[in-house]
Amino acid sequence: MKKIVLLLTTILFLPSCFATFTELQNGLDKHQGLSLNTLIDRIGFPTAQQNIAGRKLYVWDTSNTVTMSMPTTSNTSGTVTSGTSSGTYSGSSTIWVPTTYNYNCRITIEVDDQDKIISNYWEGNRGGCERYAKALQ
Repeated sequence: MKKIVLLLTTILFLPSCFATFTELQNGLDKHQGLSLNTLIDRIGFPTAQQNIAGRKLYVWDTSNTVTMSMPTTSNTSGTVTSGTSSGTYSGSSTIWVPTTYNYNCRITIEVDDQDKIISNYWEGNRGGCERYAKALQ
């Protein structure tokens, strides 16, 4: 039963992940050739600026660790024998287990000498990148 619930959760969750990541990539691609300020107006100020190998890079970096309680169910069953009599039993119990997640996202934008966006790269997970994807819609 646990495997079926996990499989269904995964199947339902994956399309929303792909939608978030597709929206993020499409939103960043739409800013290609535009001024860096147009992107800043949409997603806020970058957290860092870097100059590497003559390239001007702007970075938006976010990381947030959260703890949520998730249900875990245990099933128990067996047979009890006493003398010549026997019987079966079964039961289940659910406990809430604290689970820690890290939501993170890093967007790196390269600009030319006129601060026009010439490339983008991102990495992260849905929880970290979702706010940027929504801001770029």
